[in-house]
Amino acid sequence: MAKEVKRITVGTLSSWLFLILSWIFGILFIIVGMAIIAQGSYISGTLIVLFSAMIIPYFNKIVSEKFHFKISGGIKFILIIVIFILMGFAISQTSNNTTDKSSSDIQPAMSIEEIKSSAVAFTYDDLMRNNDKYIGKIIYFRGKIVQVSEVYGNKYVLRVATKEEPYLGYSDNVIWVNYEGSRLLEDDIVDVWGTVKSLKSYTAVLGNKITVPDIDSKNLELVKKAEE
Repeated sequence: MAKEVKRITVGTLSSWLFLILSWIFGILFIIVGMAIIAQGSYISGTLIVLFSAMIIPYFNKIVSEKFHFKISGGIKFILIIVIFILMGFAISQTSNNTTDKSSSDIQPAMSIEEIKSSAVAFTYDDLMRNNDKYIGKIIYFRGKIVQVSEVYGNKYVLRVATKEEPYLGYSDNVIWVNYEGSRLLEDDIVDVWGTVKSLKSYTAVLGNKITVPDIDSKNLELVKKAEE
């Protein structure tokens, strides 16, 4: 007897293709839904997971047997559209929450008056010995620029001597100042308000290691030019 040859028709191929795509999209959407739940969008994420499960043939069969309701291809297509809408909504909500959080983290800029009034009293010795208690605080000092180093653009590193001796001027108690603004020259006398970062160590010309307070300038005023 001749064996019966089963012919694969276009309809059969379409059915298999639809079945495979249902599994692929269903699983992918479930993964997306779980990720959205993890991001905090619980309602949208849960709905996506439930609707995605209804696309998968296995769960579709369970629904059909339990509730005598068959989810047709048209309903699955509608579910996919709804899932995309929910995904878009969840993503926009997450984006808005991230933006709001970032905005709340941004500290408003202080006015010059606020900067000056926020400055705390200090001694150079205490700033060196107990630097940790000053970190993040604003301090004020007057001194003479002993060295100017250009970083790039209008950003500079200034080494400012803050100890004034009678008849000798400023010559010691140096502070490392990270400064952004117009160019300054060595021997300029400046008033500085800045935020304490930490202690900064560098190697001097003679090879010895020097450690000084490190601050970020928040306001700098030129008191006296070098040539005056």
